[in-house]
Amino acid sequence: MMSPNRHPGGQPASLPSMLAAKTLGWLCSGTSLLVLTCTVVTACHRTGSEPTAMQRDSAGIQIIDNASPVWTAPAWQVDSTPGLDLGGRGAAEPFQFEQLVDGAIEANGNIIAADRGRAQVLVYDEDGSFRMAIGRKGDGPGEFRGLIAVAATGDSIIAFDWRSARLSIFNAGTGQLLDAVQLKAPGDNRHPIYTYKMAGLADSTVVLAPWSFMPHHSGGNRVYWDSTAALLYGLNGRLIRRGAPYMGAEMYDGPRGATLRPFGAFFSVAVAKGYIYVGDGRNYDICVYRATGQLERIIRRHWTPRPVTDQDRSAEVEGYVRRAGFPSVDDPRATQLRRMLENAPFPRNMPAFLGLIVDDSGDVWVRRYEPIGTRIPAKWDVFDNRGYWLGTVQLPRNLHIYQIAGHRILGTWQDSLNVQHFGYYAIKRDTG
Repeated sequence: MMSPNRHPGGQPASLPSMLAAKTLGWLCSGTSLLVLTCTVVTACHRTGSEPTAMQRDSAGIQIIDNASPVWTAPAWQVDSTPGLDLGGRGAAEPFQFEQLVDGAIEANGNIIAADRGRAQVLVYDEDGSFRMAIGRKGDGPGEFRGLIAVAATGDSIIAFDWRSARLSIFNAGTGQLLDAVQLKAPGDNRHPIYTYKMAGLADSTVVLAPWSFMPHHSGGNRVYWDSTAALLYGLNGRLIRRGAPYMGAEMYDGPRGATLRPFGAFFSVAVAKGYIYVGDGRNYDICVYRATGQLERIIRRHWTPRPVTDQDRSAEVEGYVRRAGFPSVDDPRATQLRRMLENAPFPRNMPAFLGLIVDDSGDVWVRRYEPIGTRIPAKWDVFDNRGYWLGTVQLPRNLHIYQIAGHRILGTWQDSLNVQHFGYYAIKRDTG
């Protein structure tokens, strides 16, 4: 089973440790929908000019088609150094991280880190002072074997363990366990419950999206989609709905095994304010669903596909091999993986984007795709809560984002010694 570090609720980790999935392409393409109305609108938001965007209603679905950004120059700036930097070599015990997998910001400003290696949820004040550690390794109530996601809601902290398919609900002030909720399996043998993780909360509903897929090897030489549905659960563990949006991964089944297709299309997902946002990297489309599964809006941006060159292919293959976790790049298993990927059918173009975040204002952040090994700062396109493209913000390339709230971009990064840090970068938003 492929087990990526993270995908739903943020940008994925580098392939192949990252697993992503795609939404149904035809549903977001708009090509099969009857256009009922079409109007030209201008987006005047905060700072910049007023570019023309096309707004259409297609079978009751609003489509915002952006040709150019609002900003004529970057209007939002992210500090070059962290505003809060926890961890690093020599840090005190509460700041020694083993394997951070998720994080969240509480309404009172506290920040939360989910550390799979420590099997704990760690809580800090807004200024970084340690408050408490919740949980420990084990199978009992309030314990973790596969901690993978955390969320803050009201006066509670919700943690999800993929190995046990269990939600643990804690009092945010004391860390006391309030409830341990076992999620009922959806009955899909190809995509069992333990291949899902909590992507976020839609009101009082927990949204689960896939974080791992089981490759299906048939010995052929083919590219295929392995897709599955979103799962929505109540806080009592009852499965409320299984359905749209559908998510999956573009896979390659080669003579020696199956894996993610290099440069293949894959999904990004975010959950915010009762909506589920899903994007397919083949097109620059972000589909916005209600928690009921109804597609309400498509946010679209004009873009020019970037061709995959021979140099890109070589770099991608070596990047896969390095990130596969073998003892060395000369390990026989690494050699086998390299040979399989070298013979894989690469797509003509790279995906449009890789990663999706919705901040507390409802602005949608989309990370432009860059191949493995790229060293330039990450570029994130920002769309306002109506779907209009504001412009682009540059962020540190190695910053793995968990949440954006107010002036804080919460996440994790590694230093030159590959030691994990946790904290936030400050963002200055020009709202003039």
